[in-house]
Order: sequence, then C-alpha cells, then structure tokens
Amino acid sequence: MDSLPVMDEPELQTDNPEPNDSDDDGANEEMDALMDQYLDQMGSNAQNGQLLSVPIVTVHADHVLVDVGAKSEGMVSRTELADASGITEPAVGQVIDVVVKGTDSATGLVILSHAQAREQVSFRDIEEAHEKKNAITGKIVR
Repeated sequence: MDSLPVMDEPELQTDNPEPNDSDDDGANEEMDALMDQYLDQMGSNAQNGQLLSVPIVTVHADHVLVDVGAKSEGMVSRTELADASGITEPAVGQVIDVVVKGTDSATGLVILSHAQAREQVSFRDIEEAHEKKNAITGKIVR
C-alpha cells in the first residue's frame, strides 16, 4: 500500500495586525485593582463593625434588602434611611453605606445599620476637615 505524501500546513495570512497589548495594560491593571478591591470587600464574610458600601436589591414597605456579597443579603430599616425631614425614597441599585451588626440566626440575613454608617462617615469627614484646617458647614438638629 502506497503512503500519501505529508504536506506542510499552510501559514494563515490575515490583514489585521496583532493587537497591541501594551495599550491596554493601564486599563487592565486598573480593572484588576478594582476587582481585587471588590472581592476583598464583598467576597469575604462581613465582620461586626465593618463599614461597607452596598447596593439595594429590593425595597419593601418597612425595610430594604441589600447585597453584602458572599451570597448574603442584609436588611436595613427604612426609618434609618430617612433624611432630616423624614423622607425615605430608596431605589433598587442605589448604593448605601452600612455597618455590620451581626447575623440573624433565624433568617440568615446580615443585620446592618445605615445610621451608624452615616455617623462613622460624618465623623471621619469632620476629622479630615480638622486635620486640613478646613471649615465645615452643618445644621444642628435637636
């Protein structure tokens, strides 16, 4: 039986030049850094006292559910979301700051406080203004 001749594979010719990966290096590094930051915050178990920025996923009459990462949701009372005039208008996708208080063993929901988060962020902002000797404007409420 005669064997067939072996032929070399033809080289593939394209009109498109090879993409220049060096142009995307900065964007890729930035995306990697953002992804690492997100995974550090959201991928780990939230610990008591931890300050998180979380998106609202569901709005109910008396509370909102937020995504705290690691396949967990947390609940925040709508009364904590009220501004100084008592108005609450939370929306799905809105990102809010919360402090982790613990976990409800019955429901598995993470217990969160938006009010404590606001206090922490406000205090941090006041300290920063003091260090920089910047004036702050505020309203004193009893």
